Amino acid sequence: MHERLTKFLGVEPDETTRVALLLTISFFMGLFLATVSVAAQTEFLNLEGIIEKEELPKALFIGGGLGFIASGLFNILVGRISFRFLSIFFLLLTIGGTAFLEFGQAYVPEKTLFQLGFSLVLPFTFVVQLVFWGSFNRMFTLRQQKRVIGSVDGGMDIAQILAFFTIPVMLNFGVELRTLFTIGMFSLVAFLLLFVVLSSKYLTHAAMEAAVGVLNEKENKKLNLIQFFGTKYIFLLSAFIILSFAALRFIDYSFLMVSSTTFSNEGLPVFLSLFEATIVIFSYLFATFAADRIQEEYGLRVSLLLNPLLALIFTASALALGFFFGYDPTNGPIIFFFIMVAMSKLIANSLRDALDTPVFKFYYVPIEKSIKLDAQTKIEGIVTALAYIISGGLLIVINQFKIFDLLSITLFTLPLLFVWYLIISRMYNGYRDTLQNSLQRNRSSVEGHVVREFTLNSVLEKEVNSTAEDKVIYGLKLMEKLEPALFETSILKLAESNLKKVKHFAQDKIKELDL
Repeated sequence: MHERLTKFLGVEPDETTRVALLLTISFFMGLFLATVSVAAQTEFLNLEGIIEKEELPKALFIGGGLGFIASGLFNILVGRISFRFLSIFFLLLTIGGTAFLEFGQAYVPEKTLFQLGFSLVLPFTFVVQLVFWGSFNRMFTLRQQKRVIGSVDGGMDIAQILAFFTIPVMLNFGVELRTLFTIGMFSLVAFLLLFVVLSSKYLTHAAMEAAVGVLNEKENKKLNLIQFFGTKYIFLLSAFIILSFAALRFIDYSFLMVSSTTFSNEGLPVFLSLFEATIVIFSYLFATFAADRIQEEYGLRVSLLLNPLLALIFTASALALGFFFGYDPTNGPIIFFFIMVAMSKLIANSLRDALDTPVFKFYYVPIEKSIKLDAQTKIEGIVTALAYIISGGLLIVINQFKIFDLLSITLFTLPLLFVWYLIISRMYNGYRDTLQNSLQRNRSSVEGHVVREFTLNSVLEKEVNSTAEDKVIYGLKLMEKLEPALFETSILKLAESNLKKVKHFAQDKIKELDL
């Protein structure tokens, strides 16, 4: 049984239990996020007597603020309290918050509860992802992470597809919308129980001390905000996150606004569920059949440029169609504008999950090991929440002017997408420079002297010309992402290598790339 599971997951035998537990946890995480997000969005948009144009930006702003507080507290406490117990505490708080959304109507007005539910989706998402990916980062070495990352989060996609297709069926059979909060709550309880099992085996102090090559909490240095934003490369990573998420929130705002006016109260949750299911399926198909190919052939820079470029095209098309054929449902059909806005969201969100998120994780590689975990936690928590605050604040300010309408929001999205596109090149240059400096620093620490002159290509070539198998394969994987053309030349040379693992790796890649 263990051998079959190992083969199914595509991991090493000693990694099977860890990966299987994380895969199961990701399933319940996906189920929780899917059910709670659909219920919260639908209840908020179906509220009687609210003006979405005014209330939706405020809810996004408050959600960003709550997410900022949650991720900030998590980041502050994680060095002072064991990650294991801190995660359990935050998961219990999230379970309590979900229960309040389900049963809180007896204690607070319905409008307040529904607005709070919409705003709590973001901090809930931050908490479960910080726990999940924080566990992942503490259980595997960098090389192991690159190999198993595709196996651990697949459960989330499966759960979300099942949930998004099941929700319309449940609602058609008369199940109340609020029941989705109950399903989400029990999913999170299962997440918590599995995490307790996982953490008691792999995240105890003794287990982490015994792990070889895994970052220990004692080695994790904390960066204050001045140090964090004062580091040029980390600042560029943060700018990328803020610009990309702000642009995506503008697209989400346009999508939710046009959806709430297009569908009835009964039809809205069905549409949102099926649309979110389409995003997950499209993302999965793209990740399976195209993402790796794009990374291998075009590298890390072009992989990230694809999303803002396509979003620019679809958003500009939505602007043109809205201008010529209408965007206000009170003045007639808006089907062309609606379709193009929906396509913008479909493409942007799908590529974010399938391409941007996994590629962006490679940009953490050059960061100094002692601060990497703290920097990653801050970027994926505090900085992302800051992006929500900024985008919500901008939408509030824009909507204060009566001359601006939904089409104006689409217009304002274009410069955000353009700057997002531009920041990628600067971030990639920073990646190359930081990686080169990191390789020089590691080489000098081993050899006992400082190497003054290095080019990235020469460093990579020296890595793959090593006599250590793991070192050669690691260098080849880096080269595959950074210099695809040089990578193809290198594997052709190494196809007859005397190193067995290197030879097999090169021959497999030659077959895969059809060289």
